[in-house]
Amino acid sequence: TNTGSSTFSYCDLEGVSLNSDKGTLSLDHANLEEHLTVNNSTVNISYTNIGRIYADSTTGKIQNSNIEYYSSYQNCDELEFTNNHFNRGATFSDGNNLVFKNNVFSTENIEIEISRFLRFFGCSNVLIHNNTFSNFKMAEGEGHSIIEAQIGGDNDVPSSLDVRNNIFWNIVDASDASILYSTESDIKIEYNDIQRGKDEVYGEYTWGEGNIDEDPLFVDSDNGDFQLQIGSPCIDAGDPNSSVDRDSTRNDMGAYGGFFVGIIDIPMPHDIPMPHEFFLHQNYPNPFNPTTTINYDLPEQAQVTLGIYDLLGKQIKTLVNQSQVAGSKIAVWDGTDNLGRQVSAGVYLYRIKAGEFTQTRKMLLLK
Repeated sequence: TNTGSSTFSYCDLEGVSLNSDKGTLSLDHANLEEHLTVNNSTVNISYTNIGRIYADSTTGKIQNSNIEYYSSYQNCDELEFTNNHFNRGATFSDGNNLVFKNNVFSTENIEIEISRFLRFFGCSNVLIHNNTFSNFKMAEGEGHSIIEAQIGGDNDVPSSLDVRNNIFWNIVDASDASILYSTESDIKIEYNDIQRGKDEVYGEYTWGEGNIDEDPLFVDSDNGDFQLQIGSPCIDAGDPNSSVDRDSTRNDMGAYGGFFVGIIDIPMPHDIPMPHEFFLHQNYPNPFNPTTTINYDLPEQAQVTLGIYDLLGKQIKTLVNQSQVAGSKIAVWDGTDNLGRQVSAGVYLYRIKAGEFTQTRKMLLLK
């Protein structure tokens, strides 16, 4: 039990449950298969696998992490979830100023039934922006929904949600279930890609502009890659007043839209084997303009450098220069150099060095 200030970095806490009461708790590159209980605390969690979370009167940030099981949050204000993977959902009550950005909500098997992913009771100013909800089956039942907003909490107050720039797709429907559901609360819905459109929204809500019902053209959703293919209707289709993408264009819908971080750890559920060898994948898309992603695999912890070079071997951009734990990783290059200047079109090299391993590949930037 933590009652002060504790940090757990690069550690495996298998079989251990953590409790934090009136303290500050930091988890970084940790594996916590059991549950985390936090009360009256401030959390800073990143690159961590967590079984489930029970939180009361807690604030802070949870980012780049995998949350495996259904969790519960009460009286939590100023709590931000960014760039995480949720294998199951969570219930929030009496919360204020909750932020969900650039998260992926999906199960490991589309046949797994989900009754709800996010439930809010008496929560105000909830922002659900640039997330992807995909690859699961809705359980049958009236009131079952992906996002639910209800009156409730200790003071029996309505919830208020702003749902914007999200993708809800590849969801097996069930009778009486819905994607968005509200009772005596308000959900503002704008610039989302919603499978089956307005027919999947029930209750009290505001249907704004910019919503579509079109296949988002994920790269490989069956294997958990929810990036958008070239030609996706979700590219540059988000709210024009939202933050721009890394290529300085209009916000894309989904988890990879907006100014998301450039290095993403792909969550590694425990039933999926870790990479067994170092490997640098071909970038995608290729050719590209102006943004592309680079995947690489680390079978063990290593000091990693990943850079972009011109054909003369001059390094023009450093994407990664840090120690990283084992896993499958993604880096994003937006076609700029280390000074933030857009580089010219042409062939470029990208090279990784991880411990004693090195590998180089080519890619083509178009204009």
